[in-house]
Amino acid sequence: MKKIVILTIIFITFTSCHFPNYRHSGNVNSSLDFRKGKWLLNNIESPKGVNFILSKIAREKFSKLLGERFSTLNQSKGILVPLIEKNNNLRKSTLRDIKNGTGFDFLINIKAKTNKNEIGDLQIGSVYSRLENNVEVSIEIYDLNLLERFYFHSVIGRLTVKENNQDFAFAKGTENLTIKGFEKIMKKIKKNERKN
Repeated sequence: MKKIVILTIIFITFTSCHFPNYRHSGNVNSSLDFRKGKWLLNNIESPKGVNFILSKIAREKFSKLLGERFSTLNQSKGILVPLIEKNNNLRKSTLRDIKNGTGFDFLINIKAKTNKNEIGDLQIGSVYSRLENNVEVSIEIYDLNLLERFYFHSVIGRLTVKENNQDFAFAKGTENLTIKGFEKIMKKIKKNERKN
């Protein structure tokens, strides 16, 4: 009897869940060489609700990959970093200023944004129009010696509840989509790390 109740709960949980999909773009399968140079993580640009968690994950993952050659902008003392504009690509003059002000070889920029936030973590009742949670997470890495971006990887996480859905359902909110998308990027980076 106990097994039947547990199996019923598991069945209801899985049939009442909406599953997200994640789409990678950019240098998805490119390998990164972490064996040389000093790496600086810029302040992460993301919604407040996930900023602390993304920062923690980034510090942990990059520290494992780079050891003592990794630092964050907040950890580094006595370095001068110019104001970085919030646009897609940093200018060569800005990259040169960062190189001269920090002495680092590489700059890691992480950005996350919420495109749509229409579904909570729990969906109860009828849905009369299509609902969607949609987030984008990206990592770009700049070579401060060559003054150019050489790596870009983006993930778009999306969860959709179709029109006229009558289900009671669990769903991933935008914060969870963002965190999972970032973890997927870091997993690809680790998998494709150049070791020889």
